[in-house]
Amino acid sequence: MFFCAISGEPPLEPVVSSKSGKVYERRLIIKYINENGTDPVTGEKLEESDLIAIKACTSFYFAFCRHFFIVFPPYI
Repeated sequence: MFFCAISGEPPLEPVVSSKSGKVYERRLIIKYINENGTDPVTGEKLEESDLIAIKACTSFYFAFCRHFFIVFPPYI
């Protein structure tokens, strides 16, 4: 399972930086990029176009949470 490099939580909409390989929650990294223009871990310049969606993980994550009765965050 992946964890967001910003929040430390499993991302609901995971993306990976093509520059650093770090995984982020999409909404958090977009906000960070808009405010800072860099990767929060490496400090390297980062743009939204440098992010790649991780689609396979999303259905696994939801199935995992349902199986273990994990309540989704309220913003879903």
